Amino acid sequence: MDKIRVGMGTVEQNGLDRSNQRLGEYYGMIMKKQIFFLMNRFSGKIGSFLPLAAWLLSWLCFSWVGVGQTAEPDEILQEVDQAMGADSQIMVIRVVNRRGAKEDAPVVFTIAKKGGDRLVAMIIAPDTVQGVTAFRSGGELWLRIPNRKVEMQQEGLVRTFIGGGLFNNEDLLHLDYHTEFQARLAREDQANWYLELTPKWPWVPYAQVSMVVDKAFKLPREVTQYGPNHTLIKTIRYTQMQHFRDGPMRPSLLETTNALNPEYTSTLRYGDVQPTDIPDTLFDKTALSKIRDYFLQEK
Repeated sequence: MDKIRVGMGTVEQNGLDRSNQRLGEYYGMIMKKQIFFLMNRFSGKIGSFLPLAAWLLSWLCFSWVGVGQTAEPDEILQEVDQAMGADSQIMVIRVVNRRGAKEDAPVVFTIAKKGGDRLVAMIIAPDTVQGVTAFRSGGELWLRIPNRKVEMQQEGLVRTFIGGGLFNNEDLLHLDYHTEFQARLAREDQANWYLELTPKWPWVPYAQVSMVVDKAFKLPREVTQYGPNHTLIKTIRYTQMQHFRDGPMRPSLLETTNALNPEYTSTLRYGDVQPTDIPDTLFDKTALSKIRDYFLQEK
């Protein structure tokens, strides 16, 4: 599908953007003069300063040109997806649901993802649901219960969450955001972009999603999901930044609270993320019975 550019600026907004760009170029010129001054003053005294100054100067030449220019919303969304992990990876996820002082037994999943729209998952704990497997491709979700010979297609991504709690199948078996949504930049400040996301496909279980994106890390800080008539479904907070085996630092904990009952909470924690080449043959409803064997051999 071709990308559709949204949020085209008005004449006044475009004029403001040009003014901001000129202001950025002016400050960039001042900073470059300061660098040259420091180079001339200290080059004879501190030999190691020249490489640093050269690096700073090159950084300024590229970075200050962009001051005052707003990034394309769909490009921001793609950068968020890239920052959240590799295209082909295996993850271990632990979901904990709490109702006041009562905490349910953790539900632990192993999930394999390939590309932006295919995932398979298996529950490895607790024993009562161990071995349940799932396959998602786009808007289709297939489940397989141990000791059953027939795979079942679930109608709708939200109706029965295989892990229970406030997180639904869309949250657990999450496709890339740019695969499912078109973005509009509502506003921005020094630290964040504020995106409004609208679904591209009828299978997406939300009417609208709001996302706060950290500019420095290109990562979500908060995601709020809405139903029809802007009815709040839930807000997910992304916290506890951590390095994983695939390299980039990103949130390791997702938290959400029931809007009607604040004592009802769910957390989703990434225990491990491993980039690996996963065979295409695993991503098929006919391969649900083979998922367990694949995950065991990958340990």
